[in-house]
Amino acid sequence: MFEQADVMSEGAARQEGSRAVYYGTTSIVLPLVSRGGHIPDGHRGATLRLLACDPHARVRAVRIAWREAQVRAGAPLGQLRAELNFSMIDLGLKIDVDVEANQLEQSLESRSTG
Repeated sequence: MFEQADVMSEGAARQEGSRAVYYGTTSIVLPLVSRGGHIPDGHRGATLRLLACDPHARVRAVRIAWREAQVRAGAPLGQLRAELNFSMIDLGLKIDVDVEANQLEQSLESRSTG
C-alpha cells in the first residue's frame, strides 16, 4: 500500500533559544482501488482500524515522515517525536504525521544568514 502512497510534507526549523527545532507534517494518502491503489473501496473502514494499530504500518509512516523532515530541515535531526492521526478521505486513507526534532547542527545557509 505504501508504495503507491501520495506523500506531501511541509515544515521548517525555528530558532528556540540557542537551538533550532524542526516542526512539520507529512500527509500520506493511501488510495482506494477505484483511485488506482490497493485498498478495496468497501473495506476502507476496517483497513483504517488495522493500520492505526499495526506497529509495522505506524513505523513505516514515521520513517516516511523522518525522510521528508530530513530533506526539508537542511541539517541533521536528532531524536524525532511523532504523532500519527488516521482518517478516511474521498481518495482513500490518510495518515498525518506531525513531527518535531532538534537540529543537531545548523545548516551552512542558516549560519551565514543568522
